Amino acid sequence: MTLDEYIEKNGSRGYDEESDRKYCERINYIVDEGAKFSDNRKPYFRMRGKKVTPVQAFDIISKTERTILWNFELLDEQYDFGYFLCCAAFESTDHTLFVRPDGYFGINDICGIKYPEQFDLFASLARLLYHFPYLDFVVAFADWEEIPDYAYETLNSTKEYLVYNYEGFEESIDFGIHVYNGTIHHLNKENARKLYEEYNKKYGYANQAIYCEDYYDGCTRELFTNEYIEEVFKVHGKKIDDVKNKMACEDLKKKRTCVDDELLFTYKMLFAEKNFGEPAKFKAWHMAQFLYDALEMGYSYDDAWSLLVESTVGQNLLRGTFPDASASEADTELSSRYERKFKEKLPNVEMLTSILTVLLEVAEKYQLPLKTIFGNLTFGNLCYRYNYNISCEDLYNILMGGE
Repeated sequence: MTLDEYIEKNGSRGYDEESDRKYCERINYIVDEGAKFSDNRKPYFRMRGKKVTPVQAFDIISKTERTILWNFELLDEQYDFGYFLCCAAFESTDHTLFVRPDGYFGINDICGIKYPEQFDLFASLARLLYHFPYLDFVVAFADWEEIPDYAYETLNSTKEYLVYNYEGFEESIDFGIHVYNGTIHHLNKENARKLYEEYNKKYGYANQAIYCEDYYDGCTRELFTNEYIEEVFKVHGKKIDDVKNKMACEDLKKKRTCVDDELLFTYKMLFAEKNFGEPAKFKAWHMAQFLYDALEMGYSYDDAWSLLVESTVGQNLLRGTFPDASASEADTELSSRYERKFKEKLPNVEMLTSILTVLLEVAEKYQLPLKTIFGNLTFGNLCYRYNYNISCEDLYNILMGGE
């Protein structure tokens, strides 16, 4: 239904005609029978969504992550999504982001609005979908007052609680909102639980702790390099060209942000791809992202490789015509061929990129087709046995049956 039809039927609590119509009128609204909203002061929620590409992730972060945007007065009002998606969710210096630089989408958080009404939620989500229409995610709300009752009993009165992966969340889901393809679907309890569980299983991290702020306590790194800040400025059509900004840049570089080594490598590759010419390495990086996702989804190493070389999107990636191809798209195409029950030890993306770079060099130098390159050695064995350190010549000899 349209915005006006929705308001006529369901009311307009929290709706602001002047600021919200531009975004909300573009949305198709669907409401489940029995769907409700929260009566809690600041309800707890979890968001899970389909993975975006690293390029799309940087586009989102560069327009919403407030640590840089506030420092340089770049924060654009149109990217203010309100206090439903708390300010903290956009500050990488003290909190996980709702989209990580590697493209994984999701967060565990508490609504930043007290007693949120329907358009406090819908308007924020409509703005998000307006600017990033490729997003597809579900937000599931628990019937909790910020945290579950049992958690209050263990709180230390001198320490603020964190947004942990509290047990019993799925059973406590009260309602949800599915955001996708120009649509906001208000889900009842049953459908919210079902869709959250589906999205968390298909698109969520195997390590669910990654969605909680305390995960990042031990892996803060220096991220705000000149290169990173300059890329953010480019997104906003500006340059770091005055004394005030240069001073702010130096101050910002002293801060440490909540990213781990995997994400630092992702940023490094993103910026290097834009500014330098190492085609084999950057194709290898995109391949590594694809394969890592397939492993996360439950593919074995060898089945992940088969998914890459046999799927349409994987072949487009190898040809360089679709570098941000995703394993989930390939899985949709070919899932009936493979079992997804493996629990492989997940590799380091940098290690995968290193191996694949050499593999591409071998394929080009010796004119070997990637689909049949391995001979007696499987992709899984290659990753397990050789990690980072292998030369083009050594790998060729191994693939040809030698050691």
